[in-house]
Amino acid sequence: MQGFAGASLAFVPSWFRILEGTLPAWILAAHAVTLTAAAFWLSRRREIRGGEILGLCFWAAVVPSVFLMGLRAHRGPAWYVHDSAVLSEESARFLLRGQNPYAVSFAGTPMADVPFFGGWNPAIEHYVYYPGSFVLAVPLVAPMDRVLGYYDHRIFLLLCYGLGLLAAWHLADAAWRPHLLVALGLNPAFVFYLVQGANDSGVVGLLTAALTLEATGWVMPAAAAVGLACGTKQTAWFFAPLFLSGVLGRFGWRRGVAAGLVLVTAMGLLTVPFLLWDLDAFVEDTYRYLTGTAKDSYPVAGLSVSALLKWLGITVPPRVLFPALQLGLVLPVLLGFCWAQMRRPVAGWLAFRYSIAVAVSFLCGRYVNASHLSYVSVLLFASWLMPGGNVESMEPDSPGEV
Repeated sequence: MQGFAGASLAFVPSWFRILEGTLPAWILAAHAVTLTAAAFWLSRRREIRGGEILGLCFWAAVVPSVFLMGLRAHRGPAWYVHDSAVLSEESARFLLRGQNPYAVSFAGTPMADVPFFGGWNPAIEHYVYYPGSFVLAVPLVAPMDRVLGYYDHRIFLLLCYGLGLLAAWHLADAAWRPHLLVALGLNPAFVFYLVQGANDSGVVGLLTAALTLEATGWVMPAAAAVGLACGTKQTAWFFAPLFLSGVLGRFGWRRGVAAGLVLVTAMGLLTVPFLLWDLDAFVEDTYRYLTGTAKDSYPVAGLSVSALLKWLGITVPPRVLFPALQLGLVLPVLLGFCWAQMRRPVAGWLAFRYSIAVAVSFLCGRYVNASHLSYVSVLLFASWLMPGGNVESMEPDSPGEV
């Protein structure tokens, strides 16, 4: 807890860069100091209750999110928010107006005014995420726009954050609950992007719920949660085969096949309508744009293999490079993990293997930035504290060992 809360101080320079040294940046810096102080004060107590850690999570994630939401409401919808949140908000509004978000331009929306440090943002012409990222928020968008004239996608993301914490509470053994809440709720990198409106908490909440449901024997609801996650963002896909392998290993082929059908159905309910609506537009936004085969794909950047090849001056056509890396490197890793998960079907190892598989896929993609690494870290660290994780032989009262 001290480490995670204290590490939030490391993100203070990023707030000053994003907010250009304005007063809000100083307020968020002060918030990081108070978060660290509260964590150190709590950690000195002999016993820390789960409710106290939930309070710390509220202070870490909800308070700064509400602060930025208020600033955004005052200044305008393009400010103080991550561009993925703006895309999801406008996609939900397009859908409510009967328009296909995958077949329209966002140039006439607040997305066009969102600051982008690389010049023109190609995401203005593409919605890269799967439909669940905005469809699941429609029940919030419609009434809030109508009654209040205002909706911020962080409301939906914070609800998903809360779902993840609730699921973690029921997943962990009683002695490890506070530790798991810290790992999921106070991960400084994950919370940093959540506060801005990055959409990963939606997937994390659904996958943590799936882990909890499967661990308690509720296999079909767990499969539905995985399906919804897969229909929300592509990163959840790697969870599906690992999850089904665990179900096969734990419950047998009959329930494994049934879980697979439920998973595919849940994902299909979100995605198939858009495939039928405009298949080419859907593939253009959710596949070609990400793999470099669209006419205005996101530029190669970060720590990816593609960036390394570009730096070395080696040119490989994207149409060849992406499938070669994913099939040649990521698929063998995933298949090996599926076999291991079938033999040891426990939640801790599922979360750990999933995190590694996603990390390998990221590295084999076109670009990897800090938000990708934060997503990998949240379930990777939490996996150690889940049932079957690597802390089974440790004592909960030995934080140094943890």
